[in-house]
Amino acid sequence: MGKTYGILSIIFGIIGIALYFVALGVILGPISIILGLIGLKKDDSNVVSIIGIIIGIFALVLSIIILVLVITLIFTILNPETYT
Repeated sequence: MGKTYGILSIIFGIIGIALYFVALGVILGPISIILGLIGLKKDDSNVVSIIGIIIGIFALVLSIIILVLVITLIFTILNPETYT
């Protein structure tokens, strides 16, 4: 298998970071982390898997932050008493 899981982990993490504004990182981040962990167990290259895990965590955290901010903004707009 070589570096397959690690490379897939990096790819899913990068896509999750690139699409954080639609909160796709919430889905792709954990997939990236899981693939990175599988890569640590099965593949020969631990460095690629670790990089994939780090990128996946970053994508997940970034998407969660954006998701919380958007939800807060929506509730603030829908409830005008909160900012009067």
